[in-house]
Amino acid sequence: MRIVDTAIDNLALKLQKKQNLDHIEYLKVRLGIQVFIINLFKGIVTYGLAILLNIFLYTLTVHLAYFILRRFSHGAHAKTSLLCHVQNIILFIFLPWLIVKYDIPFWFMLFLTILGWLIVLKYAPAATRKQPIKLERKKSLKIKSLLVISIYLVMVLFVPQPFNFLIAYGAFLQASTLLPIFFPKEE
Repeated sequence: MRIVDTAIDNLALKLQKKQNLDHIEYLKVRLGIQVFIINLFKGIVTYGLAILLNIFLYTLTVHLAYFILRRFSHGAHAKTSLLCHVQNIILFIFLPWLIVKYDIPFWFMLFLTILGWLIVLKYAPAATRKQPIKLERKKSLKIKSLLVISIYLVMVLFVPQPFNFLIAYGAFLQASTLLPIFFPKEE
């Protein structure tokens, strides 16, 4: 891990010198590189496991449904990178596999999607302390979030199984990150 950190520091320093960045800009560049590398590693692990378990399309379907909705609705993050890795494996590998393997009633997945729609209606977009949302953007993000999850609701009705269930699960999973229980109380 130290080798990766050193490489990130060296790259950020080179960019600082080449682009004539001040210290704050250097720190932002370094953080951006760190986030990119961490997310790249998480993606390799998650999709590597999905390929090994022959569920790549299932994982991708859930992840796309989750990510597209998250783009507009925002939501809570895992407390640590390690916890994020563990959650990724459970939520994007193990649970999609269970959804495909077991006979889950259609009405249950439809209920999850409708519940997700209601959560989005009430709580989207959900800002975090590290990622606040400007007041003038909130209405637009709410409308886009509702549009996306409404499209998902229609897709659940018409897309063939198991992909409709995976879309429903991805939508509900993202909607659940909007719930206030995942946000610390502010003093």
